[in-house]
Amino acid sequence: MSFANKIVVVTGGASGIGRALCIAFAKAGACVVVTDIKGTRAVQQELSFPERHLVIECDVTKPNDVSAMIQSVKHRYHKIDIYCSNAGIMVPSNPEDDSCTKHSLHDWQKIFQVNVFSHVIALRELKEEWESGLGDGHFCVTASAAALLTMVGDASYGVSKAAVLSFCEHVAISHPRIHVHCLCPQAVDTPLIKVSKDQNAAMTDGVLSPEQVANMTLLGIQKNDFFIFPHTRVPTYFLRKAQDHARWLKGMQRLRNTLTQQSKHATNISKL
Repeated sequence: MSFANKIVVVTGGASGIGRALCIAFAKAGACVVVTDIKGTRAVQQELSFPERHLVIECDVTKPNDVSAMIQSVKHRYHKIDIYCSNAGIMVPSNPEDDSCTKHSLHDWQKIFQVNVFSHVIALRELKEEWESGLGDGHFCVTASAAALLTMVGDASYGVSKAAVLSFCEHVAISHPRIHVHCLCPQAVDTPLIKVSKDQNAAMTDGVLSPEQVANMTLLGIQKNDFFIFPHTRVPTYFLRKAQDHARWLKGMQRLRNTLTQQSKHATNISKL
């Protein structure tokens, strides 16, 4: 498919992967709607022909905000072709504590509001018109390789991303007229990588730039892929997990121990 004159909404568009997606879609000729809690205006000025694009501040965890944003988009462009439900968060915590209860229940709720429920809220607004044929109906959700492989050291983030993947699968099964894309990168050079610090097992295969991930995302949408894997080894890891789960668990335990020792060593050095 060509992205020329397609109407593309990107949530979390002010930074990281979201910002890179906005720039990539604009270069490809799309009309881009940059949405985030703040910082959208600066991104608009980075886009090709800024006046073609729309910026809307929106809290994706609030149904009324999302509804108003989508109605504003349709008022200007009459439809939405691609919705990149990209906003996501990670809650910082003590890097020496990787227990499953290190985050409070309030933190778990906050993470699920952004990382899971925002996608549900968006789909409820988009489903009816997409199923009726208005707009191309591409729903691209930013999950993570953690959705398939587990996030060592951060249960709240990993579990939320696993829920995202499950939701995407349900949408693809129950709403076949909607094209679903599940973006599953490992480590990407975004503010989230700074939150996770040395515990990020995803860094094992290197850190990609947001621009690399955005380009792979556009290619995956063009190919109508369900999974989009910017890090190409992720499917291999997932296959090994499925083939011998007990062995995979032991391997992840070893990886967790290695990361924990590295974190403690780095902490001791910093105290010198």
